[in-house]
Amino acid sequence: MRDELLRTFSALMERRGEVILPASGFSMYPYILPGDECRFIPLQRPLAIGEIGLVVSSEGLLYSHRLHTVEYKGGEDWFQFRGDGSPHYDVPVTGAHIIGVLAELKRRGKTIEERAAGRRLWSRLVVRIPRALKLFAYLSRRISSGGRSGFTEGSGA
Repeated sequence: MRDELLRTFSALMERRGEVILPASGFSMYPYILPGDECRFIPLQRPLAIGEIGLVVSSEGLLYSHRLHTVEYKGGEDWFQFRGDGSPHYDVPVTGAHIIGVLAELKRRGKTIEERAAGRRLWSRLVVRIPRALKLFAYLSRRISSGGRSGFTEGSGA
């Protein structure tokens, strides 16, 4: 399943030059909200810390989370992602699992570009001050569980 999903989205990205997906879940709350239309483009350079990648996990799940660290192990780079509204980091993946990078999103008909100053500032802050994410993880859990305590794992975007 994982390989098929990876091949399908990689081919779609190559053919169309973009992948547009609706966001679901609260793992990137408040940066990306359910219903936002996310536009991903092919990587023109290595993904930078703070950018949001479209990733197929080792388990075959498609998600879009923020890149927090890159570690060189076993002869290749391993990328560590985390949703802004998630209390935990994702399982590291290699570059072969990254399909693209978030370029923009549409929210209620308005286009929000990732290169906008406020978006860039937010991206820098959340990777440099991970404690700030604890509040968003808490809010994400509260919203996704309908106000009940507990955490419902979401798929991100």
